[in-house]
Amino acid sequence: MRPIEPAVAHNRMRRLATALLMVMLAVLVLTNVFISVHPS
Repeated sequence: MRPIEPAVAHNRMRRLATALLMVMLAVLVLTNVFISVHPS
């Protein structure tokens, strides 16, 4: 068992979580812009 593998897996999960957070923020911003540009 190499001690490097758990760190690599943890780093990959952290990167995936960060990317998911960025996508959620982008969706929120785009939704706000869409609502502002197209008022109901």
